[in-house]
Amino acid sequence: FLIKGVRASLGKGDGAIWLWAGYAITAAAMIYVHYYALFTLVAQAVFAIGYLLVRTRGRIGEILNARLTWHGLGAAVLIGILYAPWLKIFFVQNSQVQDNFWIPPIGGWSIPDTFYRMLAPTSGIPQHIGVGWILLASLPIILVIASWILIALSPRDKEFKDATMLTVSLAAVPFVLSIGLSFVGQSLYQDRFFVFAHLAIVIIIAVLVARVVNPIVRRGAIAALTLGLLASFGTFWLELDIQNRPGAHAATQNVYEASAPEDQVLVSSPFIYFAVLHYAQEEYPDANPPKLYSATGELEHFAGGPILTDEDIVGESVFEAAEGSSLWIVDTTGFGGEILTPPEPWVAGDTHIFPEVFSHQKDVLVTSYTR
Repeated sequence: FLIKGVRASLGKGDGAIWLWAGYAITAAAMIYVHYYALFTLVAQAVFAIGYLLVRTRGRIGEILNARLTWHGLGAAVLIGILYAPWLKIFFVQNSQVQDNFWIPPIGGWSIPDTFYRMLAPTSGIPQHIGVGWILLASLPIILVIASWILIALSPRDKEFKDATMLTVSLAAVPFVLSIGLSFVGQSLYQDRFFVFAHLAIVIIIAVLVARVVNPIVRRGAIAALTLGLLASFGTFWLELDIQNRPGAHAATQNVYEASAPEDQVLVSSPFIYFAVLHYAQEEYPDANPPKLYSATGELEHFAGGPILTDEDIVGESVFEAAEGSSLWIVDTTGFGGEILTPPEPWVAGDTHIFPEVFSHQKDVLVTSYTR
């Protein structure tokens, strides 16, 4: 919508209003999907404004007379109107982030590691041991930045010049904004939030390969890139070892296959509670549903607080009120979780360990207690 809207506004203007309306509606919908989409919208605005300045050579009179100026402003107003119902929640959640959030500050390897995972995904942190590993971990960010420079300097077809400018903006601006805001306020830099920018980076690499003039070299580059990505995916799949890391799913099955209907099932961490609750409801709908233990009854917003209900949470009184002869506790060694140990007269029985897929999830533990 944006590319066609810009072209229509700079051309004869046929259908431009409808194209910009379509852009505004889909752009507003995108922000409702994820707040990081705001960075993508800023990247689109940078493109539109920059393209307008290039076409008008920065002349104020031409800018004011350009249809692109007024069509773009109209779309921006419509986006604001469509997003207005959510603004109150946005400001509340933004204040929560400033007060207490889980994303750590940007470190020396944060940015290179993001680019590494974009081209060579890994479940853990890439290694930075030895010169070889340091060079390997640095290679993806070097390649991506080089691709930005090459595509900006390479001869561009007139027909696709605007698309090239937009793609570079979509790839670079979200990183610049996220890094800048993270240094002046609460850190917002997290690998997976760059999924929108990742699309643009992949497009840039594809465009550069497609622009190789020599057909033999071009086909060779396509084959090498394809094989490299497939090998990277295959290595990642083997590293995950999903079949041997059943995690919360197997833990839930273990509990409900061995427990009596009246037994109480407690989960000690909100970071695995929703997974256990899901599997319990899907596979054991008639059984006693699991409860999340919280001594205070309060949870941080990033730990599932906004979507938990009073019925989900139990406190210390559950150890006295448990009806069954057995109590089952599901713990996690990941997410900085602590093992929940009930007071006497509860006595621990066997503990079963179920490793999870990703390194930060570590293991899910199931322990039975009797009194």
